[in-house]
Amino acid sequence: MTKIYIVEDNSSHLELLKLKVEMLGYELVGFSQTTLNTLVNIQTTNPDVVLVDINLNRDKDGITLAHEIKEFTNAKVIFITSQSKSEVIADAVTAKPSGYLIKPIDPDELRANIELAVYKKNEKHIKEKLSDEFLTVRTGEKLQLVSFKNIKFLKVEIKNYVTLIDDQDKQFVVRDSLKNMLINILPSTFIRTHHGYGVNIDFVSFIDEKEQTIYLKTNDSIPIGKSFRKLVYEKMNIKS
Repeated sequence: MTKIYIVEDNSSHLELLKLKVEMLGYELVGFSQTTLNTLVNIQTTNPDVVLVDINLNRDKDGITLAHEIKEFTNAKVIFITSQSKSEVIADAVTAKPSGYLIKPIDPDELRANIELAVYKKNEKHIKEKLSDEFLTVRTGEKLQLVSFKNIKFLKVEIKNYVTLIDDQDKQFVVRDSLKNMLINILPSTFIRTHHGYGVNIDFVSFIDEKEQTIYLKTNDSIPIGKSFRKLVYEKMNIKS
């Protein structure tokens, strides 16, 4: 069953939307009226689609939240709003939503937007995750097979290039962004710990909270960025 999460600060609009989602046969896995802890809640409930009101009256706006949802989760975002002004739509487009609905929301349009978003999500998953076990990397004139289970961490030294380091300390450079590698290519055992680092949690030995550093079984150390601490702890089931 398709899972839906709602972010809407207006109580009456929220209740109507919840009813429409459930009436259409979707599973409502959660909702928020503020952006506080919303990203963590979405990561925990793992919805297929998040319905986000653009004009949230508190905290950050819906467009900013949508960018974060797309960066740190695999959920598709559909915007909901009472505004149809061109400048609002232009700002919304920057978050690359899978849909855009004007209030009052028609149930048929809601269904159509959700189904299209889910279709795109599944299609992307099939195309981009052709293999769940390995990646083929070009090294000079050779095409090297690199098993995901042997990669201990990733780092960015040059923009748009990611270096993969395996358990034998061999390095493989891939032309891609760290964000795309972690969300669309590597399995869920890999998490982002810093703007320039990602780690395979199967290699984690312990975390030094004073240093905010992850130590691996291979004696490597990986920094935890301040903005990534909550996500790292959540992913590793650490209660902060």
